[in-house]
Amino acid sequence: MKWILLSDIHFNPEAAGADTILLKRQLLQYLREEIGNVDWMFLAGDYRYCGQPKEPDDISDWIKEAAEAVGILDMKEKICMVPGNHDLNRNQARKYIVEGVKHDYSAESGMMEYEVMKQLLADFSFFDSLYQNVYGCSYIQESLKNRNPHRLKDCGSFYLLMLNTAFISCNDNERGSLLIGRRDVLRLMPKKRKPVIVLAHHEMDALEREEQKKLRGDLKEWGVKLYLCGDAHLLCEETVNGCCQLTSGCLMKEPGRMDAAFLSGEILNDEIQVRMHEWNHNWAVNMHYGSHGTLSIPWKAGSSDTGNSDDLSKNVWLKALENITYLDRELRCYLADGIADFERRNIPVHTPQALLLLFRYRKNTAYIILNQYRTEDDVPYGEYLCELFERGNLKYIEKGVCFDRGFDYMEAFAFQKAEQLRWEKNLVCITENLLIYSILDDEERRTVQEMIQVFGREEFDKIKREILKNPTLIF
Repeated sequence: MKWILLSDIHFNPEAAGADTILLKRQLLQYLREEIGNVDWMFLAGDYRYCGQPKEPDDISDWIKEAAEAVGILDMKEKICMVPGNHDLNRNQARKYIVEGVKHDYSAESGMMEYEVMKQLLADFSFFDSLYQNVYGCSYIQESLKNRNPHRLKDCGSFYLLMLNTAFISCNDNERGSLLIGRRDVLRLMPKKRKPVIVLAHHEMDALEREEQKKLRGDLKEWGVKLYLCGDAHLLCEETVNGCCQLTSGCLMKEPGRMDAAFLSGEILNDEIQVRMHEWNHNWAVNMHYGSHGTLSIPWKAGSSDTGNSDDLSKNVWLKALENITYLDRELRCYLADGIADFERRNIPVHTPQALLLLFRYRKNTAYIILNQYRTEDDVPYGEYLCELFERGNLKYIEKGVCFDRGFDYMEAFAFQKAEQLRWEKNLVCITENLLIYSILDDEERRTVQEMIQVFGREEFDKIKREILKNPTLIF
């Protein structure tokens, strides 16, 4: 069973730049020729930009074209969509209502009054019109009838929970303060036990802290495997409590940091395989997930047996670490155990590459940055990771094996080579950390290719052998 996730379409031809127009046009051809037929199209909100356009007809026409490009003809059944913070009307009256909701709301009860819900839903008139173009019925009227702004759809082998995370949205500085009404979400809990996928506009971090913490516990109780979202305009992933959150990027290109991208996936019997597709003058698979560009997430279709959540988290990271070929199986298991321990304490862990770089030695950039954040026990995050690694080392030392970070050897060697790159070769952006990372990482990456060009293949291989020759090093 195949699907695609498109988010942050921001369809506004009148204000779009040349690159945005081009990437949208090329996307339809890419979907048709490279993605092929899919079973589901997930749309994660922000169909327009800054309240424009006012009418959704052109947007729904484009969505129909995209659906036809991937073989979806039954839009009512096979397209699943949620609103974003650009898909509602912001006004002063709404601002006052939202301030009152935040003042009175409790994450423990998760309750919002029906009359308040009616007033907040009324501002989704644009999304309601788009919804009617796609489904032939009103989102607002359906939500009022069900007394719920969220929806649950039975998709056969899984449920899709569609959250309106923009429900109290009203300004541009609201990340970390959004509320969704937990009671309404819990009312949707299905009677049948099978895997659940969440579709939302915002990442979970955009929710108010207590709301987020409670929701993560709710999703864990449901056995949620996958949380799909947009909003950030960046490609990224995070795994917490066995739930993998994937952010898809956007379908626009403007000055500044943003990833023009979308996700595709396939649901198999025992795993979900996900690929990132990114536009950089043309569409192609992004190799963020390794040489094949595929992320695998454990999955048991049609089963209520989610297993131990710690085991699930560990399995997710074992899959992620498989592409790092210079780690043996035992060490992969150790690292996956360590990451599962972070997640038990609700400490977010991002890519395994960043984690391994942090383990290399203290005082590096990642360590310093991560020390700005603290665990629930008020321990600096970078220090916590390194201490966990040290404790793990003690177990190996007892067995006569020591995976040392090699402070002196690696620091001295990397500094020497980085100086050569920075000054002799005029590559001022290269640091000793990046040098270590690039040498040991996938040779298809741009940084590695640059180093091969600078040193030549023979010298590059010699450097790599010198780093790898000491068997006591972790890498």
